[in-house]
Amino acid sequence: MKQENIEETSNQAIRPFSIKRYIEDHNSLITILVTIVGVLSPTGYIAGVIYHQVYLNTFGIDSGAFPIALQEAYFYAYIVSVEYISKGISHLISFKALYITLSLLSIYIALAYFSAKAARWKLATDEEETKLRQCVDKLFYYLKPSNNDFILACTAIYEYFAWIFITRPI
Repeated sequence: MKQENIEETSNQAIRPFSIKRYIEDHNSLITILVTIVGVLSPTGYIAGVIYHQVYLNTFGIDSGAFPIALQEAYFYAYIVSVEYISKGISHLISFKALYITLSLLSIYIALAYFSAKAARWKLATDEEETKLRQCVDKLFYYLKPSNNDFILACTAIYEYFAWIFITRPI
């Protein structure tokens, strides 16, 4: 049987690349991409025109005095998008945003920890063995850092960032 499979695969000819066959095979992907481009094109044009008008209005010049071509509108839209993306990245990378994010993450971890402690205490005080108790015990066993490398790594990363923010004030 293995011999037949090898012969069947060796007899198949490798077909050269064809755009028509590619479009037929990836029809839904191409439809999605065309839709996205169709929506983003007018959005980019409008963003470019607005940027041009605002730029001229800051100097008190009527925007009708300097009409722009289609290519210029798209160029201005590119400038605006690069500017906003770079500002967004700089805000995400800033220490203040990182400090706030880590603080919220710390609060969430503390809330989850104390909830787990309360659940474990409740399960320990119950007399009867239930299926829920077995599932929760398995979950707690899995979340123990010595049994799970991912949790151990998250703990190490959290402690590293906590040490950074304690030793280096913002």
